[in-house]
Amino acid sequence: MENKQNHYIIRVDFVKFKTYIDKNIYYFNSNNKTTFNRFKKLNKNDVLWFIPNKSNGHVIYIAEFVEINEIILGPLINLNDDCLEQSLDIKKITHIFQYKNLHNLSKCDIHLNISNLKQTIFEYNNENLIKQYSKIFK
Repeated sequence: MENKQNHYIIRVDFVKFKTYIDKNIYYFNSNNKTTFNRFKKLNKNDVLWFIPNKSNGHVIYIAEFVEINEIILGPLINLNDDCLEQSLDIKKITHIFQYKNLHNLSKCDIHLNISNLKQTIFEYNNENLIKQYSKIFK
């Protein structure tokens, strides 16, 4: 039986997203329970559509979800200025999510009408979006 892939829109801070793109990770703070609960719904291989904040819905990357990991600061982690380079405030980050099969779509003209949606992550199983996905991965 084939697992259905759900599609999720993820709003990202583009500068921070690009900082960790080579590691296939992005992060979030679970203090916002609504956001955290939405991330917990993700299943392996769900499709992630990344849209920068203030981009008018322009999709820049697409990837498949792998897993979420909690960041636990402890005695084996020493925070110093070198660790915090590239303006990452690790004390505010509680979880990292990992993805795979990242594809750059920034030169494609894929825009989603999400201007009225303010959430960081939301499910978006729109028929047109799913068709775009199947065209991208033919």
